[in-house]
Amino acid sequence: MAKCLGELRKKDVLILDEQEQTITQTGWVESARYYENGKVEIRLSPDLAPYLFTVATYF
Repeated sequence: MAKCLGELRKKDVLILDEQEQTITQTGWVESARYYENGKVEIRLSPDLAPYLFTVATYF
């Protein structure tokens, strides 16, 4: 699991904002915390939040 999340942290995401005429470069995963009991807490990039909420409305 740690290896997969580590690879995902390395992947870039480019966000185009046509209104501001900017491109934001970020990653999918901001951080990952692993607990001894097997629980994993994943924090996604805050720059992705508006887009993830938009996707969630379709499902």
